[in-house]
Amino acid sequence: MSNAVPLIVIGDVALLGGVLIVIFRRRIRDLTVDEEKTLFGQQVGETAGKVQSPFWVGAAGAGGAVLGVIMIVAGATFLLSS
Repeated sequence: MSNAVPLIVIGDVALLGGVLIVIFRRRIRDLTVDEEKTLFGQQVGETAGKVQSPFWVGAAGAGGAVLGVIMIVAGATFLLSS
């Protein structure tokens, strides 16, 4: 039981965070590019913005959601097996 609860709780957070990243991927990418322009200068920020795309932000969010599901399943397995 001691292994199950943290897995389920953190899995829920990872799943929710991953889904939110997928939903707001364009806004997250735009905020990231704006911050890069502020920190590193306009030219570097524009160059980095051309390389980055919302697809990869969404892919990272989907990966987080998948890891969350895996953690929830593992936690439920530990909980049911004990």
